[in-house]
Amino acid sequence: MDKVLYLVRHGIVEKFPRVDYLHKSGLCFAENLHNIIDRKKIDYIAIVAEKKRCEDTIDKIAKSNNLTPDSLTKKQFKALVPYVNSLKYETSIVCYGLREKTELFEKFNIDFQNNTDILYEIIYKVNLTNDTYEEIPTGYSKRNI
Repeated sequence: MDKVLYLVRHGIVEKFPRVDYLHKSGLCFAENLHNIIDRKKIDYIAIVAEKKRCEDTIDKIAKSNNLTPDSLTKKQFKALVPYVNSLKYETSIVCYGLREKTELFEKFNIDFQNNTDILYEIIYKVNLTNDTYEEIPTGYSKRNI
């Protein structure tokens, strides 16, 4: 079976100054994430250490897989540590924030046409065996808030 990495942007957040707290739409996304991801067993999860919103987004799916997310610094994201760690597992999730996506997206040639809000609407499912990806719609949009 191919190794797969899911790139998940944290759920939609409240407006300033509560930007580290998930909006009710973000909480709903977090609650339903396991239904969006088409693999039921997750082996590894990485999140941005400095972002509570990443932890909150991934909490339910981590608990249902008996995992403690690997809490990585922004510097580690920049050095592609989540990708390197994902290579050791069959199915991984990396929950990122806007500033942590650049190196990962460049690694897989993901083009989102500088529309950062669309990243709430799509999960990227990366096949680590052949470096291809597909887009999975989340059903959530910042435009609906």
